[in-house]
Amino acid sequence: MADVSFKDPVDQLNGRINHKSDTYFCTRMGKKVVSHYPLHKNSKKITPLQRDAFSNFGQAVHQAKIELADPERKAFWQQLFDKQKQTAEKPYLILRNFIIASLTKQNKQN
Repeated sequence: MADVSFKDPVDQLNGRINHKSDTYFCTRMGKKVVSHYPLHKNSKKITPLQRDAFSNFGQAVHQAKIELADPERKAFWQQLFDKQKQTAEKPYLILRNFIIASLTKQNKQN
């Protein structure tokens, strides 16, 4: 005999029901969540300071990809990453995120 489990149809939903709906369904930490569809910010309301932050972050991500492609630079960053894991209160768990955060700080200071 086959095992059959009947699930509530709402458990199967993910995303919006249709493109006009402002309600969406998702699963967070194992629980089904129903929320309003997130509205995207109007690009006209972005301040120059926010634009600079976006630009710095984008440059850092691009540079991190280049750094990780070079084995010597990756080893250098790996050493710094391992040191921060031992000393930091809340260390970065992923090398890529550590590099991006470091490069973002450097770009911000320049």
